[in-house]
Amino acid sequence: MTRLEVFTNRIELIGGVESFVLVRRSGEVVTHNLRNPGELAAMVTICGIGANAVMQSIGFSHFRHLTINRVDRRSFLVFFLDRYFLGVQQVAGADDGRLARDVYDFLQDLLSQNRKEA
Repeated sequence: MTRLEVFTNRIELIGGVESFVLVRRSGEVVTHNLRNPGELAAMVTICGIGANAVMQSIGFSHFRHLTINRVDRRSFLVFFLDRYFLGVQQVAGADDGRLARDVYDFLQDLLSQNRKEA
C-alpha cells in the first residue's frame, strides 16, 4: 500500500471526519474523498497561505490549524503539513476540539514516521 493510500485510509478512520482534501501549497489536489474537490481545495489553499502569512508576520513559529466555525456545527479545519494543507469537514455535532486534536496527532505521527524513514 502506498503512503497516500495509508494516509487516506487512516484519516477516514478518525471520528468526526466527514470529508477531507489534501492539497499542495500550489493548490494542486493530492487526495480527497469528495465528489468535486476543486472549490474546497482553492479555499484550503487560500486559508493555509493566509494563515501562514499571518503567523510569519506576527512572529509565531508554529500554527497547528485554522478553524472556520459554521452555523450548523460543522466546522471546517485547515491543518499545516510541511508542503501541504489538509482541509477537514467536521461531521455535524462532532466535538471540534477533539477532532482537531485527533487529526493533529495523526499528522504528527505521520511526520514522525516519515522522518524515521528518511
